[in-house]
Amino acid sequence: MFEVSKARCCNPNEVDVYSRTTREKLVEAACSILSSESYSNLSIDRITERAGLSRRTFFLHFTSKDELLSEVLQEIRPIRLARLDEWSQDSRPDLTLEERICGYFGSIIEETNDPEWRGSHFIRLSAQFAELRGHPIHEVVAETYREIAAWFEEELRRGGHASPSMRAEELMILLSGLLVRQLVDPSPRHGIAVLNMLRNVLESPVKANVVVAPSA
Repeated sequence: MFEVSKARCCNPNEVDVYSRTTREKLVEAACSILSSESYSNLSIDRITERAGLSRRTFFLHFTSKDELLSEVLQEIRPIRLARLDEWSQDSRPDLTLEERICGYFGSIIEETNDPEWRGSHFIRLSAQFAELRGHPIHEVVAETYREIAAWFEEELRRGGHASPSMRAEELMILLSGLLVRQLVDPSPRHGIAVLNMLRNVLESPVKANVVVAPSA
């Protein structure tokens, strides 16, 4: 029921030469509405009005609003992942593992403490479709979380952490919990609590560099 169709529901000859630009307008319109309003305001009529297009044009490019929402997250996903790489590259090379991870969480905490922050699109849409198992939104969100967890794991492995995979999962739980808590009950206390918990998560034996003596 919730499969995102890759095929268009129209004759390809009916799509004008500006189809890519038109499709982008619809995605940008939906993203704009989600960024400033609630999901309940995200109707096809509202999206097309914001994009300056007709309903007929909408259905030339998307089979449903659900398909559009999946594409919205697909558009946001590489931006979020690119921010991880940029943050990693901009970090000072002399920082310890704990300083690097706490620094990343600090940047997220600062973002969520902004009074204009309205929540992560991934969290909000996942919650909206929570009861609809198999909805394409969940797979997009899950894949994004897996990629962020892989980034954490690589950072932990580079830092010589003894259990990078398990600790990466724990960091993802902290990150998700922070985003949800800040969305429903915003307070600077949540960020402070997360930073305190981070130190406990990261306090694990670090792999020792074993030097094997040459055999006689």
